[in-house]
Amino acid sequence: MASFRKRGRVWYYRYTDEFGIKREEKGCTDRQATQDVARDTESRVARIKAGQIDPKAERILTDGRRAISEHIDDFIASLRMAGRNPQHIAQTESYVRQVLSLARIDRLSELTPSRVVAALADFKANGITGPKAKNRDKARTASTRTVESRVVAIKAFSRWAWREGRTADYDLKALAKPRDPSDRRRVRRVLSDTELQILIEQTRKAPTWRGVSAWDRSMLYVVAALTGFRRRELRSLTRESFLIDEKPGRVVCEAAYAKNGKLADQPIPETLVAALRPWLASKPPRVPVFGNLPQRTGLMLAIDLKRCGIAAVDESGRVVDLHSLRHGYITSLAKAGTPIKTLQTLARHSDPRLTLNTYTHATLFDTGRAVESLPDPFQPAPAIQPQALAATGTEAGLAHRQPYKADGPTIETPENSGPGSPPISERFAHLLPTARDGNGQSGSDAGGSSDSVLSIEIGRKSLKGTGVAGNGRIESGRVGRVADGIRTRDIQIHNLVP
Repeated sequence: MASFRKRGRVWYYRYTDEFGIKREEKGCTDRQATQDVARDTESRVARIKAGQIDPKAERILTDGRRAISEHIDDFIASLRMAGRNPQHIAQTESYVRQVLSLARIDRLSELTPSRVVAALADFKANGITGPKAKNRDKARTASTRTVESRVVAIKAFSRWAWREGRTADYDLKALAKPRDPSDRRRVRRVLSDTELQILIEQTRKAPTWRGVSAWDRSMLYVVAALTGFRRRELRSLTRESFLIDEKPGRVVCEAAYAKNGKLADQPIPETLVAALRPWLASKPPRVPVFGNLPQRTGLMLAIDLKRCGIAAVDESGRVVDLHSLRHGYITSLAKAGTPIKTLQTLARHSDPRLTLNTYTHATLFDTGRAVESLPDPFQPAPAIQPQALAATGTEAGLAHRQPYKADGPTIETPENSGPGSPPISERFAHLLPTARDGNGQSGSDAGGSSDSVLSIEIGRKSLKGTGVAGNGRIESGRVGRVADGIRTRDIQIHNLVP
């Protein structure tokens, strides 16, 4: 029997659900209406216990009536429990709430592909609206990559709700991610070897920028270019992360700071080991070696590039930022002929297509050097000897063809008696047909007898088949008998006779 209590102006009722758990639900401001709701709830619990209602379907209906924000909170809590990257969790929550707000979805039961697609289409056309749009060009639309990130987030939320049993189906399973490689708003450029050397040398002589010394910034660029670590991974490195006394030297990034959640153990060249020794000697233990690295590392790098006379954005709109050094790391390994599996391992990618298609940059100089290996069709053609033409069978009449030599005496048959045809050795003559009938079928043997015995030597055994028909094939009715020495019908013997 339900019990009631009043909090403020609203009545609440308590009841025991189908699992024997006591629950309290919010009712109405009217006590009688709250009693009716409690009576319906207890009736539903009784039908579930009696097997008249599927509890899973009932739970889906109940979750479908809950506010969508409650489900989002549970989804984000599950990501935290899984140990996901905090930045990834914050972005996912922001994207999910943004899509649901654009689609005007307030209940989980309203999450349908049509409403999400309409919201994403509007987002693609109008871009980001609200406070974040103040510093943006009003005519600028959202890029395909920006829309794709929202699709990935909302599909992850829908998949989680389905696995949790809150929806009957994975509603957004058929929602496809937009693909348009030409629609990229941020295209990165890889620094050349000379530009990277100038950046490292000139930055070491530069003044301190926002608490980061010139030597630390120079070593930051070196480590990023020779390990491929990302900004967050670089910020987590301590003196203990550099294992420079081992062979080979390595830099280790803990799994908690890696993007894929796995321990990163990157080998480094000996030249970097030599440069790291005096720099690491000045760093205290268990403290980030790059100090309080600012969030705006792109601005820091752009200032250092400008000091070196290198444009952070070229005429084509390609950008050089801290992540470009990771692109350069993978591109240099690819140019050195590193095997794909090794390249994928060093890049720490789960898909080699991402390594080759996105992070490997082939410049015009590289492709131009590659085409130099093509054959030169403008060289004078060498003289072609008649013997070479005869060997290929292109000389008219094959007059210069050398006579065919065999181990035994040659036998001239109707098939090899024509001009240019090689004679057939006597050792193989009994295996070939020597005559044809009017239907185009081969005769049985040189003598024309259909009762001849075909003997084929294979290994140590002699397989004999009797009764060769007039068309040159072994009769099935007379093959495979125990009396002939063959226990079962052998398909290989049939294939030996044309």
